[in-house]
Amino acid sequence: MAFERDGVVYRMRAGEEPQTLNIVAVVDDKTTRYQRQAVTAANQGALSPDGETYVFVANNELWMVKTKQGSRPNDRVAVQLTDWPGLDREPIFGTDNKVVYFTSDRDDSEALYEMNLDTKEVRRVSQAQRDVLELHTTPDGKAITYWQTGKDGGLFRLDLATKAVTKVFDFPRQHRFETDPAYAWSPDMKWFAYSKGTQGFANTNVYLRNMTTGEETNVTRLASNHDAPVFSSDGKYLLFNADRGQPGLYILPLVPPENRPEDYDREYKAPEGVPNVDVDLVNIHRRVERLRAEGAATSASIRRTGSYFTSMAGISFAPTSKATALSG
Repeated sequence: MAFERDGVVYRMRAGEEPQTLNIVAVVDDKTTRYQRQAVTAANQGALSPDGETYVFVANNELWMVKTKQGSRPNDRVAVQLTDWPGLDREPIFGTDNKVVYFTSDRDDSEALYEMNLDTKEVRRVSQAQRDVLELHTTPDGKAITYWQTGKDGGLFRLDLATKAVTKVFDFPRQHRFETDPAYAWSPDMKWFAYSKGTQGFANTNVYLRNMTTGEETNVTRLASNHDAPVFSSDGKYLLFNADRGQPGLYILPLVPPENRPEDYDREYKAPEGVPNVDVDLVNIHRRVERLRAEGAATSASIRRTGSYFTSMAGISFAPTSKATALSG
């Protein structure tokens, strides 16, 4: 018979004393196995406030690379930040060069998280079991705003100094995979522009919300698709993509011009400080003009120099406006 006692295996024949049974197992040497996988695309990139760190999404994971690369080979290698099997995306920086915010479904709903780039420590920010999307830094750089889905959903604000989360206004949404409403803040944060479906999934229009009174106005008023609204840095125009008539980039003067569009050339001057944004809502939808032919885009940004950038895959700027990063 064979038996074990105190971790030792014994064998004992009838009428004999137990004998220790030595067991030898032949195994392969333990070696680390590496697997290389080609990544053909990256998107949803974000630059740190100092413009020295770029965080992007590849294969639904977050990666980081330094923009100031040295001569060593490793200086040009991207570092993987997350390894969650699900979705990690929408990276965005606040005011800290060492903290990046992103959305992840690592705890059921696609919530808002923050990561310390030095320690790789991850902390959940939004606590409700609701999906979070469309992260944006406010023009004053003090907060990050985002949509939260659900019947109690709406626009939420994360204060970067206190880490407090508050609701800005209600906007109920049933599920994550509705058309994501792109939005933009005016430079003085008194106006809020966003795209909203008017006939289910068929059409979207751009709405302007007065953040003081809470009143909203449909400024496009056409059965078509309007998306990616963005304010000019001087606060005089609202630009957006649309397929009304012909696909293209459209421009909406927020105040009626003194002359007809064909009788003058638009002149842009970079603002000094924060401009006061005035809006005349009377017949504002009739002032929409096509600025140029353009393909459909999912995001857009305008630099203080007046340059307009748009991309299918995503775009980001350092707050200093000295660096631009495209992903696609």
